[in-house]
Amino acid sequence: MKVVDIADEIFRELGEPSTISIPSVAFWLRSNVGGLNNYIGTAYRVLDGSSETDLDDGDTRTLASTLEISQIVVNASGSEVELEIGEDEKSIFKKMYHIHYYDRLLRTNLTSISSSKIFNNVVVLPVPGGPKIILVLSFESMLKIFYRVI
Repeated sequence: MKVVDIADEIFRELGEPSTISIPSVAFWLRSNVGGLNNYIGTAYRVLDGSSETDLDDGDTRTLASTLEISQIVVNASGSEVELEIGEDEKSIFKKMYHIHYYDRLLRTNLTSISSSKIFNNVVVLPVPGGPKIILVLSFESMLKIFYRVI
């Protein structure tokens, strides 16, 4: 499966937010294939036209530039087979991006607390693309929540 197809799925699942684009999601995915490999113990890579060297015999080969995510595995007969990313691995990769997206959104909103107007323990928080949220908290409660999140 191509990186851009996964990026498109993520973008649509998030409701097509105006703060990100499909190319930015695709760039994040290409940059974090190694993180996916570390989490699930695989060897996926993006076929981007770069060169790779076989560690066993030292042969260098150029990868196709299809931008697909795949890995080479050895099948039961001992020959190497290239496998595309599976549905389970794709779901994990998508969740990794969701965590990144909501982490960034949370940090943006938490920093907006510091610039929000506070009058008599009422905090008005702007929500991107939505209504404003009005919270009635003491300043000490806000600090406790803030420090618990970070």
